Amino acid sequence: MLAFANAWGNQGDDSLKAFRMEQFARARQLAQSAAATGDFMAQFVLGRIYESGLGAAQNRPAGDEWVRKSLAKATPAAMSGNPRGQYVLGRVYCGGWVLPKSQEQCSAWYAKAARQNYAPALVELGKASDPQKGSGSDGRDSFRFYLKAAELGDPVGQVFVGRAYEYGFGVAKDPKSALIWYRKAAEQGFASAQYAVGGIYDDGESVPADPRAAAQWYRMAAAQGNAQAQNQLGLMYLSGHGYARDLKAAGAFFRQAAEQGYADGQYHLGDMYKNGWGVAQDYNAAAAWYRKAAEQGQVDAQYTLGAMAYYGKGAFKNHGEAVQWFRKAAAQGHADSEFVLGLMYVQGDSVPKDEAQGVLWIRKAAKQGQAKAQELVKTIIDAPPAGRGH
Repeated sequence: MLAFANAWGNQGDDSLKAFRMEQFARARQLAQSAAATGDFMAQFVLGRIYESGLGAAQNRPAGDEWVRKSLAKATPAAMSGNPRGQYVLGRVYCGGWVLPKSQEQCSAWYAKAARQNYAPALVELGKASDPQKGSGSDGRDSFRFYLKAAELGDPVGQVFVGRAYEYGFGVAKDPKSALIWYRKAAEQGFASAQYAVGGIYDDGESVPADPRAAAQWYRMAAAQGNAQAQNQLGLMYLSGHGYARDLKAAGAFFRQAAEQGYADGQYHLGDMYKNGWGVAQDYNAAAAWYRKAAEQGQVDAQYTLGAMAYYGKGAFKNHGEAVQWFRKAAAQGHADSEFVLGLMYVQGDSVPKDEAQGVLWIRKAAKQGQAKAQELVKTIIDAPPAGRGH
């Protein structure tokens, strides 16, 4: 039963593996051909693709129809002890797709599959007790499930084990073990793991820093569409870290990330346009990309968009909008925004004058090390009244 439960030997199982590894186009390709032959796992994966809009245009009615087809075979298979069918039932009950949502049924079917060492079910049980997903547990049970799946060769389980060792979730921190497990998943082609390996070599905390190795792993992940890796490659080309400085290459990678909706990529692409790095300087294009990032909460974009609105860089000058963006960034603890907002209140610039409120924001900025705020606090706000000796 162990060999059967964890063999990735047919297109239905391969489509599930691809979907779980976020290789959505490949998952769809594999699932479509296998679903037509009646493979219930492929039918389930195709249903998930249409339901989620990952790998195909979202089409919930089509997704529900494929899930129904899957359940027609998965349910009797699960009843007869097939762990693949038990996993499908668990996923359907957890998600409330076609069948009424039931955490009790979800957990029960996962447990049945997990007892047969079916790795995808072990990972789902790990997620259910993962403190990072709001379980309220200490993470030890979660780690135990992830580790069992990882030892069975499951790439998703391997990534979760790597993460647990990296951050100390349910186990003592061990950066070297984190790298080992991330690398196992990365070598199976999991882009998120490739990005994580790149980050470890980039940071140089648990292994000697190796920018070239970091860049190689980032490039593998970026080639699969991983937006974080694309953004990191952009930063490496921009700074000349790991590669010779190449502004056009940096912009190309930032654009790849930005066009996927990745906020940091959008912010950095805005920077490229604002500064004319590798592209013709274009404040309007810069503002458009900053806005996309700022609306997702990217704090540096919020501050920069506020500054552009205040000073009139690009096609707009709007002090009211500037205040809104400075306020949003300051609320996230952005020190420069706190300082600017404080000055605006003290001076009554674009807001009603309120010195107490202004001083409050300036002090917040100073506590974070903002040099101008610290100087203002020292020389004016906390300075002894004139005429008083020491």
